[in-house]
Formats: sequence, C-alpha cells, structure tokens
Amino acid sequence: MNLLSRPRRLLLATLALTLPAGWTGTLAATLGAFQISARGNQNLNLSTGQTELPQGGTATDSKNGLTLSGKTLKYRPGQSLQATGATIRVAAGGVLNADTVNYDVKTGTLQASGHLNYTSARIRGLSAANVVLYTASGAVVASGNVRATSPTLSASRVVVLNGGGQILLAGNYTLSTGSSRLTDAGASARLLLSGTGRQSVTPRPTQAALRAFAPYLK
Repeated sequence: MNLLSRPRRLLLATLALTLPAGWTGTLAATLGAFQISARGNQNLNLSTGQTELPQGGTATDSKNGLTLSGKTLKYRPGQSLQATGATIRVAAGGVLNADTVNYDVKTGTLQASGHLNYTSARIRGLSAANVVLYTASGAVVASGNVRATSPTLSASRVVVLNGGGQILLAGNYTLSTGSSRLTDAGASARLLLSGTGRQSVTPRPTQAALRAFAPYLK
C-alpha cells in the first residue's frame, strides 16, 4: 500500500535545494572537461538533477584552455551545460560572445547562437547565424550568412583553426583585400587563408591543404 498521498508525491518530485553563494561541496562538479564555479546561489532540482546558477558563473576547461562565463548557467552532470550572455575564451587567443551557448558532454562541442561575434588575432568581427566550437581541437565553425570585418569577407561557412592561423572559406564566398576582390560560388568553392604573419591567399586549395578541415565540412 502506498502511504504517500498524491500531493505529497508531487511535492517530493519537485523538491529543489538552494545552495548558498560560496558553497564548495561536491555539487559544484566537473562537467565533461569543465570545472564550474558559481557567482551566487546554486539551485539544485532533486527530481531532474539539474543545477541552476541564476547569478551566473564560470566553466573552465584547463586541459583544452577554454573558459566560458555566463550571466546564467544551468547544467546536468554528465550531459549538458547551457549559458546565457556567454563569453568563451579559447587557448589560441580567440574570444566568442553569444546570447546562448549549449555544451554537449558527449560530443565535446559548444553550440552558440544569438548576436554572435568572434575575434582573434587573425580574424575580427566574425558574425554568423550559428557557431560551433570544438573543445578538443579549438576549431571554430561559423555557418549561415557568415561575415567578418577584418579581413573583409562573407561566406556560406568559415572554419577557423589554430586561432586563425588557418581560415577556410567554404561555399559561396567573397574576400576583399585592398583593391582586389576574390569571389566564387557553389558548394565546392573553397578559399584558404594561412600564415601567422602576412596571410597567404589560396583559391582552390589542394586536397592535402584541406585535410585538416575535413571533419568540419560535413
């Protein structure tokens, strides 16, 4: 016989625990490669296992050199992390700002959307409909109306490797450099920018040159 009334069962199912600011117990756990620290209270939903940080916090991946800070955070251990008003700093020096970021533990990817802006030493003012950041490699993949202010470019997709040491424009693209303008169209169109000093420009790069980009063009 079940001795719990239905209202009592519902109360237990929705029970939440609020942890005070500065609490350092085990619930501020590692998520994938990230260590999470809160700015304020942590609200743990005992039914779903989700922890919310309404005052925001920081998630640090020391192994891959990534830091994510958000105005709000919520996460489920072993599954996912969501952030709003997010700033991501990558090891190679790039910074990505976004309205929302979703981290998937299984795939090791950060998916960003909303008022996106990515800047590194080699590319500035990169905006797009969507950006995916691969935590293990640091690759940044922008897709959907991609544009940048320096160098001045637009493309269907842009893949940034090594903090901008290698930048691939894929699909319909336009690149303006000084008085010259390069453009191409079609799903197979490619243009490669490479180099740590003055970058070289290679329209129609070889398959060998594109090998490092292959995982991000699927």
